[in-house]
Amino acid sequence: MFACQDLFPVPGAHYRTGGAGRQVDPQAASCFRTAIPCTREPGGQVCYNPRETLRRMAIDVRPSPIAGTWYPGSSEALAESVDRQLAAAEVQAPAGEVIGLIAPHAGHVYSGHVAAQAFRCLSGLSPEVVCVVSPLHQLHPAQVLTTAHEAYATPLGEVPVDRPRLDRFAATLAEQADIALVRVRRDREHALEIELPFLQRVLTTPFRLLPIMLRDQNRETIEATAHALASALAGASVIPRAVVAQAMSWVGG
Repeated sequence: MFACQDLFPVPGAHYRTGGAGRQVDPQAASCFRTAIPCTREPGGQVCYNPRETLRRMAIDVRPSPIAGTWYPGSSEALAESVDRQLAAAEVQAPAGEVIGLIAPHAGHVYSGHVAAQAFRCLSGLSPEVVCVVSPLHQLHPAQVLTTAHEAYATPLGEVPVDRPRLDRFAATLAEQADIALVRVRRDREHALEIELPFLQRVLTTPFRLLPIMLRDQNRETIEATAHALASALAGASVIPRAVVAQAMSWVGG
């Protein structure tokens, strides 16, 4: 008998498996697909335990609807593609601390080289939480939305959602602007997910995600969202422990 928390007991710790590192019992492979996000590295898999507790064996993960179409579908191909575009980005890091960036959200083959220019500025950072604000392209009656899942999946691993901060954001948005944050399952929005592989490759440590999708992009809603985000990130999010990335929308799109 085994449990994921026995293999990866320390929240916030990294565990290398395979290669010259620890060999994990094949029965424990389910941990890689459920509670523990892993990435493949030359020396083997690097697995990370971001959770405060692992009492539940599985977490509710949003499956990627765009892997293999909007960007490569295998971890090896995706890592190679993103790393190549980041390496080719000729941009000087701005003076001072980076607190946010704007990036395009088309498929990587179309705008990945432009997105890489922005994400290259995050090299060397290890934020605790990353907020990605994107448009929502599908019809929906709500103004502001987020995921109802506990994590996002890409071929590079799972990105856990920062649910406590998301709850704080929702409460502030409702109190200050009377806007309900609507949580959706299995959404097909590409604009938010398309940024995650760049974040997974350029940041030095795993991070928690604060995913926000705007269906209503009028000034009042955007300002209310910004104020609620400032409140949600105010606690342990001193820069560079938090980064906000905005997936810009097309004019009239």
